[in-house]
Amino acid sequence: MKLISLFCLISAFAMLAVAQGVESEAVRQMEVHVAQANNKSPYVFVRAKFEPGEVSDPWAVRFFDSAGAEIPYFVWDSVSWRIAREGREDWGKRFALINHAPGDAPEALNARTQKLEWAKTSLPALGAKLEAADQAAAANPDSMCAVMYLLRRGVSPFAKEKLTMRVFKSRQVQPEHQEWNGKNIGQRVSVEQGDLVFGGLPDTLTVAWKGKELFRYAGFSAGGASGSSSHADPLRAYTIEKLGGIITKVCVTGQTDGRNGLPMNWQSTYWLFPEGGYVALEGFSMDDSKGYRGGPQKISIWQSPADFKELHKPDWDVPWWLHQAEPGGFVASHLLYAPSLAIGYGNNPFTINAEGNGKEPAVESAGNQLALTWNYQLNDPAIARVQSPEPAPHRGVPPDSVKPTEVEWKPKIDWLYRQYLVGVGEASGPAESALRDILGAAAGWIDRPLDEETTAASIVEIIKKMNVDQPGTEFDQLIVSSLMEKGDANGAKSYLAHARDQSEKADFYMASMRDFVARGGKPAGGSHVDPDGVRREGFTGNPCYFSHLLPAYIRVFDFFELPYRREAYHAAVKRFADFSMESIAGKPFDLEKWNTTLGAEWPSRVVPAIPLMIGAYAEEPDKRYSDAATILFDDLMRLVERNPHGYFPVWTFHPGADRWDTVYNPVSYSRGLSSFWTEEKLDWIGRQHATDFVAAQVRWMVFSGQFLDTLETDNVCAIRAANHHNHTNSRTQIGLYLLDDFNFYRGLVGGVIDWSTAAWQSPDSLFPAGTGPNRSLTIETPILRWALDIHPGGKWHEYKVEKLPGQSGFKLLAWNRLPGSDKPINLTGEEIGIASPANVFGIEFSGVSYRIPAQAELARDGAKAIIKISKAAKVHLDYRALFPSWAGKSKPVLRLRNSKGVFESVSAPSITGEGSLGWDAVAGEYELHGE
Repeated sequence: MKLISLFCLISAFAMLAVAQGVESEAVRQMEVHVAQANNKSPYVFVRAKFEPGEVSDPWAVRFFDSAGAEIPYFVWDSVSWRIAREGREDWGKRFALINHAPGDAPEALNARTQKLEWAKTSLPALGAKLEAADQAAAANPDSMCAVMYLLRRGVSPFAKEKLTMRVFKSRQVQPEHQEWNGKNIGQRVSVEQGDLVFGGLPDTLTVAWKGKELFRYAGFSAGGASGSSSHADPLRAYTIEKLGGIITKVCVTGQTDGRNGLPMNWQSTYWLFPEGGYVALEGFSMDDSKGYRGGPQKISIWQSPADFKELHKPDWDVPWWLHQAEPGGFVASHLLYAPSLAIGYGNNPFTINAEGNGKEPAVESAGNQLALTWNYQLNDPAIARVQSPEPAPHRGVPPDSVKPTEVEWKPKIDWLYRQYLVGVGEASGPAESALRDILGAAAGWIDRPLDEETTAASIVEIIKKMNVDQPGTEFDQLIVSSLMEKGDANGAKSYLAHARDQSEKADFYMASMRDFVARGGKPAGGSHVDPDGVRREGFTGNPCYFSHLLPAYIRVFDFFELPYRREAYHAAVKRFADFSMESIAGKPFDLEKWNTTLGAEWPSRVVPAIPLMIGAYAEEPDKRYSDAATILFDDLMRLVERNPHGYFPVWTFHPGADRWDTVYNPVSYSRGLSSFWTEEKLDWIGRQHATDFVAAQVRWMVFSGQFLDTLETDNVCAIRAANHHNHTNSRTQIGLYLLDDFNFYRGLVGGVIDWSTAAWQSPDSLFPAGTGPNRSLTIETPILRWALDIHPGGKWHEYKVEKLPGQSGFKLLAWNRLPGSDKPINLTGEEIGIASPANVFGIEFSGVSYRIPAQAELARDGAKAIIKISKAAKVHLDYRALFPSWAGKSKPVLRLRNSKGVFESVSAPSITGEGSLGWDAVAGEYELHGE
């Protein structure tokens, strides 16, 4: 029983609260945000990360839609703060969820404490916030940390919805619960959910639909052992637990013979849906693991009364297998790379499958047997780099030179888990629909109030830590942002003075592409090294990276008012854009040829053309440029609309069942797609299309569990290990979420930004990415531009004046994005709406305002004025120019409204005989009149 309680983890007992008539007063209310891709599913998965002490029982909640109608739900899986902090007992208390890296090496175990201590010293406000949460978790160990809820709620394709979660002191349901256990199989157990029946538990599991058995679980070949039972030996101890509600959850533990005759331990969980679908999570540990390195893992082998007939393999539109088991039985199956539809598995390195030839999850059928197969090898480089702390190499160090530490498979406490989805039916359509209902479910999260300005300030702290002592690659020129934010304008100017001239770089790449074509290469082709040792390349080689960087440099250099060859750079953008278009699509420009030619290349290498075209359009508003950029987005959007996951392929415009790529999907945002947002060109692609695109991306991120369930960092075990030697870097994609709709997506990004800011406790020249515990945000252009609000025509210091209705006054909005640069603003009478060319109002705000402007408002009311100041500032004004009717008054009187709403005199404002008044203002409301 101890094992089953840990294995099922608290998920208990489902019946609808409304059906039970439970009434009690809610102690708090939370908003849940939901996003969907192009799917029609009756379900929503909500990944709820709770603060310590917020929720004591995962069933002590109720959900409501915007009209107040109650939404049925089921607790899919959950983890308490105790287990999140200490680790699961059946795992030997390894792989605690709050760790920021998989495994249990000292680097992973100590990283969180090190970050916390560094933050307390270097960023006291952030350190105090993180420490308070840590202390609250220790004080409330049995409250919920993370819960996955399944809601019976249909969400329209590409919709963004807001739901309400109310939290109560007591459980809002009366559980439907059954349990069986024993040492010998007596009478076998059958579990039903509608017409879907799991029979023959625990050792001869059969799957039946509408009274007809379609297949049974006939064995396994995994962990160096094989057997013919469904993960339970009838002569050994077993437990079965059933939890019922809108779906049914079945947890089975058992043992079989394993390596060298010693036991093999199994944990199997099945979530059964009334439409005929189910989700399985199966895992094993070994009593004898000595010398075992892994290999193919056939976790489950199915057997049908007739031969399995494969009807189709996974492809882009339907990413699952479909088999006919017999004339009246069909089964669709989708194998996940890791248990993303579960809670608490994120730091267990035995949950992830490598990618590559011979390693992909696969279905193997022969006759009347079908095997669900994954791969796991400890010495696979993609796995080993997740199993142990990855040394973060200096830039330029070949990834292959970094060798991960060898690890061993620990007996009894190292559990390998694999997860898959199944749909069954009497015909192929219903079977596939039952699977799609689950695979295409919408995804939700709890909205957490997050101050936009504070979030930007945290990212700026990361910007300040960017390494400025690096070789002068193209991307590195953006580090002038770091120098400027640290107050080193001279350093930024010196850096640019010695950096390579990018207008000359444009000519270099044009010459390279001409040479490449002359040697038989395709204009849009990639790069290769010829026999003479020289790298030659077309547009989708390094020229495409230059395409997105040159416009970004111009925008950043202008924003900080740095000296550079501005006219030459602007001319280079148009020159390089025109050359690329002519090379790829001819002259005159042929849009169809442009699209067809680039459509034969990698999308991730094509999208950098988007910022290049937008930059050229800024030089000359020519429809050729806007068409060339828009058509690339449209091509990807059409692929997003076809795929139930919601992402787009990065290796081809003609995909099969292409995977989400841990590197090139996120960087496709930063290298190109985000330019529609940063350059304010959403009208080109349609604002609704832009919203739909991002909603689909976020839906996939949440559904696939790309962030740890604590939402403190990315989950490198939920998205398979990269096989192309690059880091898994899903954190970079949050730049697009920030740009698109910060207020809607903020509940997902706050923890990632906080802990990324605290990840710089070792500010050396190491690159803090990869899979190690100290990975932080990579400051690419979308994140940089959002944090500093770098927009077309924007400067680090800018302001605007809005006149109030009538002649009553004005409002000043001011931004200062450089710490330590408190630049004064002086407004003339003409700017604020009075007949005076002289400066009549001046203010110098203290501190920075990155995204939310500092504000000053002056409203005249007869012979007095109300002045509102949003933050501390030095203020001066010409009261004679503002109030000519005061000519006979002896002096102005300034008063500040106190906390009780009463105006009190301000001590010692500076008054001169020329009619000038000045004072050091605090945030608040002032009254000014003459006497």
